[in-house]
Amino acid sequence: MSMKYKFTLIAILTFIPVLCYANAELINECEITPQIWLDVTPPPMQKTNNLRRLVGASEFAKGVPILLEGTVVDELCVPISNAIVEIWQADSTGEITYKTTGSEKGDKNFAGTGTFITDNMGNYRFITIMPGPISQSRAPHINIRVKHRDFQPLESIIYFDNSHLNVKDSILNKEVKASKRNLLIAKAEKYSKNSMEDGVLYRLNVCIDGKNKYKKY
Repeated sequence: MSMKYKFTLIAILTFIPVLCYANAELINECEITPQIWLDVTPPPMQKTNNLRRLVGASEFAKGVPILLEGTVVDELCVPISNAIVEIWQADSTGEITYKTTGSEKGDKNFAGTGTFITDNMGNYRFITIMPGPISQSRAPHINIRVKHRDFQPLESIIYFDNSHLNVKDSILNKEVKASKRNLLIAKAEKYSKNSMEDGVLYRLNVCIDGKNKYKKY
């Protein structure tokens, strides 16, 4: 065996465990997002990712603007492209504007629902407002549903990391184990001032049970 061949073989054998370890770390970072299925039929979805105003309208809804972003992945952390992400929520005062029987006090400029199809890296993005609590037993939250032809649908609820009402939320604390609740808490992050004026960026990744048929990293 030549000296050159020996060095090449040693380099390959040394590098293989690193690859395996890195892949194991990647898999371990992805935990399946807890599902919360409420006994309520989701409303019809607006075909826009901007909930701050109705399609074609010039007036914006009242409330603190927020960006909600994240990545949809499978159980191996592989991004899922072309997943349909739908959200629905209350307005800034906690009123449900998307219901036909909703309160007349609701913000008429607020869309209430939205849709986004993930890009080739599984990313989604919504422009909306910070929802108000719908009752004394609920924290501010956004309902989310993710659909893809190769996976079972996922439905859950997104909460916010700076809300002191999370510990009192009747759904979060009843339906989700304490060790898994952090998987539903969107984290506030910094954002470019050019992306949205006087707003806050929240990020929550969604991990769906199952494996992507078309991508493997």
